[in-house]
Parts: sequence; structure tokens; C-alpha cells
Amino acid sequence: MKRSIIVLALVATSFGAVSAQNNSRGNNENRQVQQDRDMDRDKTSKQDRVQSNTSGNSQQKAQEMTNKLDEVLSLTAEQRKKATAANLRYLDAMEQMKMRYKESGSEADKDRMKSERDQLSRERMQEYKAFLTPEQWEKFEAKRGEMEKGNGGEGMSKEEKKQKMESMSPEEKAKMKEKKKGSN
Repeated sequence: MKRSIIVLALVATSFGAVSAQNNSRGNNENRQVQQDRDMDRDKTSKQDRVQSNTSGNSQQKAQEMTNKLDEVLSLTAEQRKKATAANLRYLDAMEQMKMRYKESGSEADKDRMKSERDQLSRERMQEYKAFLTPEQWEKFEAKRGEMEKGNGGEGMSKEEKKQKMESMSPEEKAKMKEKKKGSN
């Protein structure tokens, strides 16, 4: 009788240890799954915050660009819609490009960034040309020419120069200031 009690006690203890071990394994797995979910949620929410800040900022800038275009060209409601969409696409693409090249300071990347920026600008101008009347396009080109002359004649609008300044490294900005001082 004592033997069977001892055997039963050992079996119960063993069963309890195995059960506890299985519960522990299950809890560890559950904890890992929860940690993975938390990490994914944190990544997603950070991306959403960056994207929503960028989108809101881009939306506002796109609207400002459209307003300036409207002041010069007296756009129709449909043209305003198309201009805002083109400006928003341009600004969002610029923001994505800046994020891609943010960490890099290499000359090759700077050249690629300039090339991409120029391409984005050309695409935006093609979009403008598609919805502007020939008279509006002429007026727009004349205004751009005036802006280029007023901004040092480097072939960029004030907005493009501003964006170029924002994407410059501190060293490039210092060189530009030195260059300006030397020419004055």
C-alpha cells in the first residue's frame, strides 16, 4: 500500500513538473508572440506618424504652391485641382528622396539626388503644361524666367532653391556663404 502511494505521489509530482514545464514553454511562446506584435505595432505607428506629418506638411506646401500659381495664371477650379495633385506628388516624391539619401554624404549620392530632383521638377512641369492653356504656359514660363534672374539666374525657381538649401549639408552651406562673401 505504501508503495502504491509513493508511486502515485511520484507520478503526480512528475506529471505536475511536466505540466508546469509545458505551461512555462507556452507562456514563453505567448510572450514572444506578444513582443513581436508590440514591435510590429511600434514600427507601424512610427511610420504612420512620419507619413502623416509628411503628408500634412506636403499637402499644405502643395496648396501654397498652387495658390502662387493661381495668383499668376488665374486657374480654373479643374486646373487648381490638377495643379495641387501635381504639386503634392512632387513634394511627396521629394520627401521620399530626402529620406533615402538622408544618412549619406557621398558625392555620388549628392549627384544622384540632384539628378532625381531635376527629373521630378521636369515631370511636374510636363504635368503643368498638360493642363495649362498655351497662353497660361507662356505667362508661366515668363514668370519663371523672371524668378530665375531674381535668384541668381541659376535656372531654379525660388521654391527649388529653397529645397536645394534644405537638402544641403552644413559643409555645402558654409561653402555657399563663403562664395557669397567673396562675390560681394
